[in-house]
Amino acid sequence: MPRTRSTYVSFHATEYGEDGSPGVDGTAVIQFGVCVERKFRSPGDEATAEHAIDLESLDVCECYEVHESTWAAKWNQLPGGKPEQEDGVRHFIFTFLGVCPGVCTGTMHFECLATKMSIHFLGDTSFEETLLFIDALESAGT
Repeated sequence: MPRTRSTYVSFHATEYGEDGSPGVDGTAVIQFGVCVERKFRSPGDEATAEHAIDLESLDVCECYEVHESTWAAKWNQLPGGKPEQEDGVRHFIFTFLGVCPGVCTGTMHFECLATKMSIHFLGDTSFEETLLFIDALESAGT
């Protein structure tokens, strides 16, 4: 079976209950199908954003999809811009808390253009177990 062209982001996360109460700490894995472009932004980088969203107004540790994104629209209009057998790319923004003194403090933003996105919460797993999970996703072609 051919390997997919997925991109993965993993990080420490807390899974919350349906009532909003904190639950289990563990590892989250975000899987992007055909991620064609990505950017990391730190506080003060708003001038280079390709959308009118005020990044500082977004809540920290959240996931957003930008509808009517000019960045995604530009990519989808390029000759060959749409990945094969896909409807085009979508614009996602993830916010993280940067806590690396001297490097970054405040909200960090990961933005990407991808055909799809799914989030998996693994619970308390080792780095090796996380890599095995990602390898299983790739092997399954999901």
